[in-house]
Amino acid sequence: MALRSRVFPSSPPLLRQRDQSILLFPNYAAGPTSFPDAASTALLASTVYRHAGLRDVWHWFPEAEKIWRELFGRGILIPTSDVD
Repeated sequence: MALRSRVFPSSPPLLRQRDQSILLFPNYAAGPTSFPDAASTALLASTVYRHAGLRDVWHWFPEAEKIWRELFGRGILIPTSDVD
């Protein structure tokens, strides 16, 4: 994914071990087998939207749209946890 290579140009080992078809960033603190992290992914996408609006730079906007669809495409935030 182009946005990942821009944010992580050196491609950290944990990113290389993940399934690249998943558009969500992994929870690096927990290790390579951890869950996809919706919060950090949403934060990164929101900075792309903000930058596009403020600076009229739309280069990364399509990537942010893909991430938004991955997170909210089913009408609910994915992935989520049900912790009782």
